[in-house]
Amino acid sequence: MLALRAVVTSLDGGQEVGCELSTELPEAAVSLETPGDVAVEAVRAAEALGVRAAEVLLEDGAAEIVDLHANKPRRD
Repeated sequence: MLALRAVVTSLDGGQEVGCELSTELPEAAVSLETPGDVAVEAVRAAEALGVRAAEVLLEDGAAEIVDLHANKPRRD
């Protein structure tokens, strides 16, 4: 089992959007699979879980409470 808890919080802490997702990892005892194959499938499952978490956060309004361009340099 792989579980992920993701939270987006506004800078002032006044708003927060979060989600908790989980997925089953591939069985290590599947016939004819090498440990490398199992690891590759586990990484794929983790990537898919991260993508789904991002989608859920955006659907729930995360983009409205955070400046998605905050890491870009500013000229004042």
